[in-house]
Amino acid sequence: MCYLDNAGTTRPTKDSLTTIYNSLYEDWFNPSSVSDNSKRVKNKIEKARQQVAEFIGAAAEEVYFTSSGSESNTWAIQGYSSHNDDMMTLLTSTVEHSSIRNLSQHLLKQNLINVRYVVVNENGAVDLSTLKAMMYQINKDDPEDRPLVSIMFANNETGVVNDVKKIASIVHRHHGVFHTDATQAIAHVPISVHDMGIDMMTFSGHKLGLPRGIGVLYVRHGIKIDPLIFGGSQENGLRGGTENQAYIIALGESCRYLKDHYQTRVTIEEKMKALFVQNLKDALGDMVSFHGSRCDTEIKPAKLPNIVSVCFKGIDAQALMSLLESYGIYCSAGSACEAYKKAPSQVLLAMDVSEEDALSTLRFSFSADDIIGYEGITYVVNTIVKCIKSLQTLND
Repeated sequence: MCYLDNAGTTRPTKDSLTTIYNSLYEDWFNPSSVSDNSKRVKNKIEKARQQVAEFIGAAAEEVYFTSSGSESNTWAIQGYSSHNDDMMTLLTSTVEHSSIRNLSQHLLKQNLINVRYVVVNENGAVDLSTLKAMMYQINKDDPEDRPLVSIMFANNETGVVNDVKKIASIVHRHHGVFHTDATQAIAHVPISVHDMGIDMMTFSGHKLGLPRGIGVLYVRHGIKIDPLIFGGSQENGLRGGTENQAYIIALGESCRYLKDHYQTRVTIEEKMKALFVQNLKDALGDMVSFHGSRCDTEIKPAKLPNIVSVCFKGIDAQALMSLLESYGIYCSAGSACEAYKKAPSQVLLAMDVSEEDALSTLRFSFSADDIIGYEGITYVVNTIVKCIKSLQTLND
């Protein structure tokens, strides 16, 4: 099997599964109880919180555990909105994850927030001059408004990286609060939330070699949000529910490992991606084009080292993806959260990609935990060529 859909989810590593199993077996005590065993489990959770904090350059008390990236996104936006008595303005981009897009529309329909959208350029990065103008206008319309700006760190379909440090500076200059969804970037780009000026940040463990079921919300000290899930004193009284201690402990260990091995992993992913892209160009020439390929080189990196979004001109992407799966090659026609919709990607359309090209686009995403060598890359590209020829023959 050649698994090239790591942007959708990653295969759980043996280390993470072993940690989870051991914790489920040994650490099943309720961490909110007062027994010695409960206190021991609580200490392990706090150790994991510290490991996550060190990984993202935060303080431990700024880290909150959730069930997923989507819950974290919802909590950040809805929690900030509900804490502010006056109607808040949410400024977000046209290429955000569905959890941001759908929540913003829901809150707008409920007349709880105002929503404004900042466009992206043809490479898929947020247009900073437009962002500046919009923030200026929000301040002019209501000097008391402290808008929340939610713009993803890196796009989950194209791998294009936004300049979050510049975005944060623009937002703060206009008295706003900056939230970023770093779920896709977290394993592939070094992040320091304090140095970058990030006020709130979300990510999910299943993009870090863990099973689904664990997420993180970072909230800078001084930013106030209301709970999304009410209950007891867990997570400093802001998220009710007994902690998922096994996954929390595994997440902490994963963050510790990634912090120590980041550059080695990125180098491996860059090499796989570069070989794949070059082989595709050599085999298919002008038939392939790559979205976000002309990104601003001043941003390092301008794109994630593991994602390739490629258009096979004139080819039905869904049909090609299905054929590839029959050969044991797994990729995606876009975001996993939108996979069942036979419709062009909203992200690509926002980049002024034509509907035809959007429907001919597949995403291939690599991981240092699933290394595919030269022979594997060669097999994938040769199989793509074979499948394309089969589809062309059927259409003749």
